Amino acid sequence: MQAYLRLRLRVLRRHLLELGWWRILLLGAMLLAVTSKALLMAAHHTVGQWVVPIMGMWLCLSAHWQRNDLHFLQAVAPTFRQWLAAEYALLLSPAAVVLLAHGRVGAAVLVGLAAAAVPWLPIPAVRVRKRGRSSLFRAEAFEWVGGWRQGGGTVVWLGLLSVAVWQHQQPIVAAGAAVLWLFWVLSCYGTAEPSTMVLLVARGVGAFLRRRLWLLWAYYLLTAAPFLTVMAAGPATWVGALGMLLWSLTVLGNALLAKYAFYPNDFLSRTIQMGVVVLGLLIVLNTVYGALFVAAFPVLLNKSRRRLAAFRYD
Repeated sequence: MQAYLRLRLRVLRRHLLELGWWRILLLGAMLLAVTSKALLMAAHHTVGQWVVPIMGMWLCLSAHWQRNDLHFLQAVAPTFRQWLAAEYALLLSPAAVVLLAHGRVGAAVLVGLAAAAVPWLPIPAVRVRKRGRSSLFRAEAFEWVGGWRQGGGTVVWLGLLSVAVWQHQQPIVAAGAAVLWLFWVLSCYGTAEPSTMVLLVARGVGAFLRRRLWLLWAYYLLTAAPFLTVMAAGPATWVGALGMLLWSLTVLGNALLAKYAFYPNDFLSRTIQMGVVVLGLLIVLNTVYGALFVAAFPVLLNKSRRRLAAFRYD
């Protein structure tokens, strides 16, 4: 286990060097601001404290399902699940320390137990579509097709919508359900597709990006409409629902551009996508970050266009 953890630290160091010191400082400061504020709010709330282990387990589980070294670990080390349990528990240890500092012993213990249980949970099997069975989404929206089947899109969507309708008088619940659905959508766009699927860039980088953005925004609008309707029918009114929609579309657009700005490096793409989400959440704490949030769009657009231009053959 010690050798494995040392190897993981070396891999992390290599990723950080690739990310660059100025991106580390910028993303680290934003991530620290958001997570510390969220943890402090949850630690002071009687019910909110139990959200920390749930969110921590969900983050570890989503990262665990996307690992590409599970088959290798299973072949070389039959006890690899114990290694992964220790790794995930260490990653969530800061959250447990904050809860302990505020006297939330039960929630802190549950954070460690939830993280350690992730490696023993089953990974969804890859399901092949039966002949003649149509999909809810167009084939070119492969992120939605794959995510809906492998990521339990129907269960997640129905579960979040049920909670939002159940607590329709609480605007924070419907807004939280919409944000969690946004996170699920972003999880589908974290992995870069093979280069053979980007050959459409030969038709034009601008047309390619517009098509990808249109598909992302259109399907998100269709699936998020019930959450926004619940918000509009409650105390948040249509003003709050419209604000949530504009915020979500901006976050999704920047996240998609971040995917292609660093294509095909999954680590850099996911890290910048996380930075986009964190920057969007910082607007809730201070509207000053709104200018930086808006300014990130043309920067990512220009970088993604230059990156995708390498796939043109004219």
